[in-house]
Order: sequence, then C-alpha cells, then structure tokens
Amino acid sequence: MNHKVVTVGDDAPFVAAACERGLTAEGYPVVASHAEIPDLSARLKGAWAVLLFAGEQSLRPPILNYLSETVARMGLKVVVVGSQADVARARMALPSGSGALVIDSNSTARQIVRACVAALGNESEGVRHQLLLVDDDPTFLRVMRSWLSEEYDVVPVSSGTQALQYLANHRPELVLLDYEMPVLNGPRVLKAMRSESALHDIPVIFLTGVDSREQVTEALSLHPAGYILKNNDKRRVLDTIAAFFAGIPPQP
Repeated sequence: MNHKVVTVGDDAPFVAAACERGLTAEGYPVVASHAEIPDLSARLKGAWAVLLFAGEQSLRPPILNYLSETVARMGLKVVVVGSQADVARARMALPSGSGALVIDSNSTARQIVRACVAALGNESEGVRHQLLLVDDDPTFLRVMRSWLSEEYDVVPVSSGTQALQYLANHRPELVLLDYEMPVLNGPRVLKAMRSESALHDIPVIFLTGVDSREQVTEALSLHPAGYILKNNDKRRVLDTIAAFFAGIPPQP
C-alpha cells in the first residue's frame, strides 16, 4: 500500500504515537511531523492523507494556513481529531472540498485507527457502503440522497411500507429511517425489522426533525445505531455516518 499518512500530533503525542503504530500495522506508511512549517513541508511530500490532532500547536494561524493551502494544492485527505471547539476551528480553515473526517478527542487510539482505515481504505479501494434512505418528505429525500450519493450507494424510498418491501429482497449495510411518517412510522418499521430473523441485525439510524428530550429518549429506547437531526448540515450528517462505519460510538 502506497498511501502515505502524515500525522501531526504535537498536541496529543501519546495518542498520536499509538495511532501511528496502529496504522503501520494496517499497512499504511506513516510519517510523523511536528506542527512546524519546515517539518511539514518535508514530510508532506508524496503524502496521501493527513491525521491532524487539533490543539494549541497545530491550530496556530500560520500552521493552519499552510495546511489549508497544501491540502488544497495536493488534494490530500484529512482526518481531524480534537475537541468540538478545536475541530470547528480546523474545519473552518481547511478547504471545503477536503471532506475531512472528524473524530472526537475522547475516542481511543484503536477507534481513531479504525476510523482512518474505514475512511482512507474505502476511498483507496473504491468500496461504497450500501444505504437505504427512508423519508416521506420528497424535498428532504432529494437533498439527503444528493449529499449521501457523493460517498455511498443510496436507495431512496418514501414510506415505511416501501422500506419493508425493499428489505424483503435486499440487505443494505445501514438504514436511515424517518422517525415520523404516516401509516407506518419509523418505530413501527424498526420493530417489524427486529421481529424478522433476516432483518433484526441491520443497523438503523433515525432521522428526526424534533430535537426534544422526550422524542430523543423514546427513539433511543428502541436501541437504534443512532439518530440524526434533520436540521444538521451536510458535513455533520456525513460525519455521523462515517463515524458509524468506523465503529465510533455516537456522541450525545
């Protein structure tokens, strides 16, 4: 495998070192760089991806500006690890087309490595996960399909009944399921899936337009793989799904 990964881990040296060992074990050539422009300039030559541990050192304006320009010029893939605030600062500086995968700083080194392998490995080998998207709102269905189709193979259906009909003959890797639909809503579809031996282990993430503690609690009581608020932006939606396939637990 010739996909060289450069880690920038001054702000989390122990976790970065553990991730470097893990990625090396997975077959990725890994080079560690300090958050300094001369070192980055030397290490990024021939790189394919950057694993950035966001923090005080790496988020200095000269470093962020250099990384942004280099990522855009070289078309590098980016994985950012950090707190919510630090990740937000990094994403604002990185070019919008970089498709940066975001990982919470509370994740373990093993989880970070799994996320990197899932994201970087899939892109390098052309593997696309199969999703079933279920929502009765045609506008939302069209927008979500457009977003998701950039990275996944998506089958859209507009009702719970259509979802079960599709699932009778197909097995997607993930179902994105509208919580509130007429006739057969999300919870009823999930319960029907759980009652069928062929469907009971297919993971489901609920789509909900209501950000209330009561509905979130009710949704989670059905033990889905997670939930996505419909008012989330494109990047947050894609980050949530990427984290699911990487095996990272959903953030509250």
